[in-house]
Amino acid sequence: MSQQLKEVFESAIQTQIWKIDLSNKEITDLKEIDFSKLEHLEILDLTNNNLKEIPDSICEMKNLKRLLLSHNKLKSLPKNIGKLSNLEWLHLSYNEDLSSLPDISALVNLTELDLSHCSFNALPGGLEKLKKLTTIDASSNQIKAINPSICKMKSLGRLYLDHNKLNRIHQDFGSFQNLKVLDLSFNQIVELPFSLTNLDGLWELHLEGNEKLKNPPQDVLNKEPKEILSYIKK
Repeated sequence: MSQQLKEVFESAIQTQIWKIDLSNKEITDLKEIDFSKLEHLEILDLTNNNLKEIPDSICEMKNLKRLLLSHNKLKSLPKNIGKLSNLEWLHLSYNEDLSSLPDISALVNLTELDLSHCSFNALPGGLEKLKKLTTIDASSNQIKAINPSICKMKSLGRLYLDHNKLNRIHQDFGSFQNLKVLDLSFNQIVELPFSLTNLDGLWELHLEGNEKLKNPPQDVLNKEPKEILSYIKK
């Protein structure tokens, strides 16, 4: 670790700043940093570095609200990541070897979870316990099926599942109460459940790129959600 980087953190501890932006710094290692001393930090941006792991001490940052780790080389997160009880944003996109997370069901204030362009075969478990989560982006992974438990999430407004390997959508998807954006484009979906017609509050519904889908027909998939859903009713 460079001396300059050490000085950044030492200064942050002394001045009790609330944000550190270390994006695009080619950082490879943070082992020497004791993040538990950054008691006042709310935003930590480590986007676009070369990090392969995150120190356990990050889990002691009790006031952290945004943890931005996209575009790194992470394969895992600390098992105690759930201790970040005030965390609102967790961005992990473009960590191409990241395929699973430890238990995050205790992140009760999480509103935004970005897992896009990783290697997940399924969504993390326990998401239905996150009562404030409004956005899940799990696009461009290897997901083949979705646990219908997420359909219990009353807070969820945006769900991005495009560019995965989904071949069917569970009928419980029609149970989302506040969903505004649903992106299922570029999967392998053959058939849609009739229950989707219950989602009359959708602003956006993306189904293009599902070449085996026959209802709605392909020429309808770029139309407004209400028009798309009307074909499913037929």
